[in-house]
Amino acid sequence: MKLYAGNLPFKLTQKDIEDTFSQFREVDSVKLVIDKDTRRSKGFAFIEMTDPASAKDAMQALNGSALNGRTIKVSIAKEQG
Repeated sequence: MKLYAGNLPFKLTQKDIEDTFSQFREVDSVKLVIDKDTRRSKGFAFIEMTDPASAKDAMQALNGSALNGRTIKVSIAKEQG
């Protein structure tokens, strides 16, 4: 299941995000979106987790929680297209 995480602290790394979400089981991948001009984080990422139940647990636990001083938003990622 693919999750969207927004309003992330700009200094957060892919490893930080993986560590945060892996509390709820195995994380398959993390794609932190980077601005191609400034090479800085845009403040959001996509996280893929194999187990849908664990992904939903992570979403419920982390959505609205504080991470490094910011209230993050976590939801099921919308398919583009």
